[in-house]
Amino acid sequence: METQCQRVKLSDGHFIPILGFGTYAPKEALEQCKDAGLPKSIGVSNFNHKQLEKILNKPGLKYKPVCNQLEVLQSPGGGQLLGGEVNVILPSFQVFDFELTPEDMKAIDGLNRNIRYYDFQQRKKSESAYSEEQQAMDPKSQKVKLNDGHFIPVLGFGTYAPEEVPKSEALEATKFAIEIGFRHVDSAHLYQNEEQVGQAIRSKIADGTVKREDIFYTSKLWCTSLRPELVRPALEKSLKNLQLDYVDLYIIHSPVSLKPGNEFVPKDESGKLIFDSVDLCHTWEALEKCKDAGLAKSIGVSNFNHKQLEKILNKPGLKYKPVCNQVECHPYLNQSKLLEFCKSHDIVLVAYAALGSQLLSELYEHHCRQQRDSLKFNF
Repeated sequence: METQCQRVKLSDGHFIPILGFGTYAPKEALEQCKDAGLPKSIGVSNFNHKQLEKILNKPGLKYKPVCNQLEVLQSPGGGQLLGGEVNVILPSFQVFDFELTPEDMKAIDGLNRNIRYYDFQQRKKSESAYSEEQQAMDPKSQKVKLNDGHFIPVLGFGTYAPEEVPKSEALEATKFAIEIGFRHVDSAHLYQNEEQVGQAIRSKIADGTVKREDIFYTSKLWCTSLRPELVRPALEKSLKNLQLDYVDLYIIHSPVSLKPGNEFVPKDESGKLIFDSVDLCHTWEALEKCKDAGLAKSIGVSNFNHKQLEKILNKPGLKYKPVCNQVECHPYLNQSKLLEFCKSHDIVLVAYAALGSQLLSELYEHHCRQQRDSLKFNF
């Protein structure tokens, strides 16, 4: 690898950057093009091993293909890296290494090419993690029914950004997200951008793009406000910043309670986190009161494991179950057992970092250590 830019050395001595921007162009007489200095390197795309061998065994071969560009899927079988002769990545199957029968061709000719044959809305109910009732879809946008009767859009627009990103970016990005069709907007007091996000929502309401009831807005109760007496003031502060009358979903950001105060992550003189002792059942009762007051239409949790959820669900006098549990979930952390637990209690699992994440804060490192025994099947 080069130090300035990650590259892979090709078989002819040149280097190719790992990340590329692709355009299509026909290829013929490639060796002559290379001799003329038009491309520095020549290669192939979507070739299987037999097609590569045909090139490699060509009499009078002057230049070997330096690469083979093709689709590689993340699958249990993985892929094969063939070293030595050619830098080629092959998946677990041979690309185009098959022949169509006359019957196949006849069937293909009879297809209507103007429609999609796999309609996700019409897929078998057994393929979904949720019940048929939960899969009820709004005709204008796909939504899932929550256990309190409200509906949450399947796809949400997250507004978290690192501190160095100007807050104005949240304003413009949220406006653009609404313009292109997002109706679920997710933010939090911790993100320190609810003022800008609220401004974006109100501007799109004002210009007629959406109505307030079209937007599903999620906010989160931060760890320094888990004491019951701090819950409603925290929500009211978010509403004031947003300049909205209610949020559609208010969730406990994390089951880890921190010392109340102005600091988001309070630490002592030695730099260690200062925790607080709070019964999450009492916090939940305060959220139930916020729902009764009309400040939040639905209430839920985030980053809870099954034992923490059970504590809420088994609370004497429980008035409202959590409608959701928002957790990190992606192919490398599929949360399958936690999902099954949530399904069994009619709780929707909401995924964040759906494409993966390498960010793990000190707070969540502590949370993972604290919950290691009960999180064995989640983390």
